[in-house]
Amino acid sequence: MASGHDSLPIRLLARLLARGGSEVRARQQLRELSGVLQINALLAATVLLPAALMAWFALTTIQSEVALVDADLKQRADAVITHTSETMESMLGTFEDRALERLAVGQATDTNLAQLSPYLLGSFRYDSTGQLASPFELPVSEPPVEATPAFRSAWKRAVQLDRSEEYSDAAWAFRIAGEVAQSPSLIAEATLGRARSQFRMGDPDAATRTLAEVSATASGLRDRTGYRISDLIDLQRADLARLESQGAESTAYVDLVNDLLAARWVIGRPNEASVARRALTRVEQVADSDWVGRQRTRLNERTRQLYWAEILIQELELFRGTARRADNEEFRYVLGNETGALWATIDRGDNRYAFAFDLPEIIMELSGEVANVTALDPDINASLVLPGELRPNNAIDGRSLAPRMPQVSVVITPSDPELVTTRKRKRRQSRLLILFAAVCTSLLGLTVSIRLVRTVTASARMKTDFAANVSHELRSPITQIRLKAEALQLDLLVGPEKDRAYEVIVRESERLSRLVDNVLDFAAIEAGAKSYTFRVEDIGDILAKSVRSESQQLEAAGLDIELDIASNLPMVRVDRDAIGQVVTNLLSNAAKYGAAGGWVGITARRTPKAVQFIVADKGMGISPEDLDQLFVHFFRSEDADVRKQKGTGIGLSIVRYIVEAHGGEIRADSTRGIGTRFIVTLPLTAALSGV
Repeated sequence: MASGHDSLPIRLLARLLARGGSEVRARQQLRELSGVLQINALLAATVLLPAALMAWFALTTIQSEVALVDADLKQRADAVITHTSETMESMLGTFEDRALERLAVGQATDTNLAQLSPYLLGSFRYDSTGQLASPFELPVSEPPVEATPAFRSAWKRAVQLDRSEEYSDAAWAFRIAGEVAQSPSLIAEATLGRARSQFRMGDPDAATRTLAEVSATASGLRDRTGYRISDLIDLQRADLARLESQGAESTAYVDLVNDLLAARWVIGRPNEASVARRALTRVEQVADSDWVGRQRTRLNERTRQLYWAEILIQELELFRGTARRADNEEFRYVLGNETGALWATIDRGDNRYAFAFDLPEIIMELSGEVANVTALDPDINASLVLPGELRPNNAIDGRSLAPRMPQVSVVITPSDPELVTTRKRKRRQSRLLILFAAVCTSLLGLTVSIRLVRTVTASARMKTDFAANVSHELRSPITQIRLKAEALQLDLLVGPEKDRAYEVIVRESERLSRLVDNVLDFAAIEAGAKSYTFRVEDIGDILAKSVRSESQQLEAAGLDIELDIASNLPMVRVDRDAIGQVVTNLLSNAAKYGAAGGWVGITARRTPKAVQFIVADKGMGISPEDLDQLFVHFFRSEDADVRKQKGTGIGLSIVRYIVEAHGGEIRADSTRGIGTRFIVTLPLTAALSGV
């Protein structure tokens, strides 16, 4: 009949488990398992579920953890690239702002280049026709001037006389050279030489007239060394003006320098710079020092631009004649094909402005900045890849510096690729370790749960078996006692049969008494209420009396008894009845399971610190897997031969408890099919060890 207190799941499970058996018993087992199931549910919620989540997390993040190493490096690489780009943007952005400010107010962009950018090599302006307008002009191919033998002879003599300070003869020789010259430039060159000789011989008036003569025809002419005749005339006139003012006049030199610096120079011809430098040298003692300093700075800057313009002339030709775009707000950048210069162009009004930057210098500056940034991060290296260079195969990240520096890239590589690989492996191993730990934890929890369920199930089954076995054990002697008592009561037995009936009643009563004592003792032990009275006793006497009291049962089982008690056994402090119960239970066990051997032996010996007695038989023996649970209460082997014998499963557990309560120990040695030995060791107290 189902209990109204049982939950629906328990009743359903009980019916399922009770197929072919008792539903009541199945329900009882489930009730006993309910606590275990609750513990298992708690274990699953607190251990197995977190372990499963850990395993899932580790499994799903293995690849992401490996990718995280790359992502971390890429993030740091991106920071370096961004910093480099911002540095480059700052360098060129500042230039753009300053250049646009000048263009907005109509100020020239080809002077004070350092104020625009320290990396600027030159600034060039093209007009609406696409021709180079300032500060230079492209050279025009002209046929070389051919000097006749007569001119060369006269010129050579004039120069020699001038160097010999025979200035009057030199002036005449220069006149002769001019008369035999066949080109305007040679005539002008010879006339200018005559004026110099006249100046040096102290005839400034003649020199002035000669300069006026040549000035009328010298426009646009250059001498054979590339100097403009007009510039040399102006320099000579300034020298005459200084002579006439006795060194105080500097206006002519100032005007000459200003005119030269304002004029367009021809790329590839540094003659204008040379004339300007001569004029500054001659005037620096008398002119304003600030003006001289400013003009010398302008001259040096213009000379430097002229130098770079000659190097960049092929690329300057590329801008020549190209169509001008409408006014654009942004600069356009392009790398020079031959020189490697960085060009920035912008269109304003009718003009196009082209600025040439020293790209190697910019790269060096950026490389230094990159080195400073990466010095703080030992895991990565950064480099700039220029046009024509190959990008490293192990690059973590890379980015072009376009649009301002096209074809130049910042590339980040690992400092130690092996270290990166090692970090990935460690990340992967850590996740695998978590996964392994989670799986092991789950398996351990599952194993513990299964064992716990099995243990509780086995315990419940053994308790059930115990009740059944005790009932069976009680029924047998009670039945014998009742049958014999009724026969005696009815005077059905006479003579020897009557005597045997009394013997059966006494024997079965003793058996019943031992069984009840065992159950009561076990109950007291379980309740923790069992106590013993220790006295000094003769262990040999206890053994002998126990054997005598059990001899009838042993003989009835067909066992020969062999008693071997040493004569030198000391007195021990024990509870006599408890030790007697140990011997009785061991002998009873031998009678049940050792009867097939036909022999039981009891030996007792003294050891240095204990008294040891052994109860042995030659019966069926105990299997190795049962030895570990032999002294567990309610345990009975599943062996069919063992199951044939009656028993409650508490006798040996009581024996172990009594022995351990006396400070001793008990162990069993057994070989299947050969026999079993129970060895009991009782320690000697200090007071009795010498008795």
